[in-house]
Amino acid sequence: MYGYPVVDVAITLVRARIGDQGQPEIALNSAATLAFREALRRAEIQVLEPIMKLEIRTPEEHLGAVVKNLGSRRAVVEETRFLRSIVLVRGTVPLSEMFGYSTTLRSLSQGRASFNMEPLDYRPVPPSLLAALVQKI
Repeated sequence: MYGYPVVDVAITLVRARIGDQGQPEIALNSAATLAFREALRRAEIQVLEPIMKLEIRTPEEHLGAVVKNLGSRRAVVEETRFLRSIVLVRGTVPLSEMFGYSTTLRSLSQGRASFNMEPLDYRPVPPSLLAALVQKI
């Protein structure tokens, strides 16, 4: 489906009629693909997305802009620690929301902030976003 594996699914082929003409393997493969996509549209699927552990170091005067931008990226800020003139922000964020963040953070902090991420786990995509994904199938 979206380039990710589909897990915990069982499929049973009940019946298939194959004609004498053409290539039956291609026809069967094509029919199975269409049936699988239709089944996913009708099923209650759960798409998991990679969640990253995030750490940002920013000068204190840019903290508000950085945190506001994180909110627009579905980030959850778990800790804000002041270390002299630098603020350490820790939290989690979906990986899909972080593309282009390096450029954004430089703009927000006049090039003075930095960040790093590492994989944390996989969590379900929120229902509002899942509906949009399913429509793209």
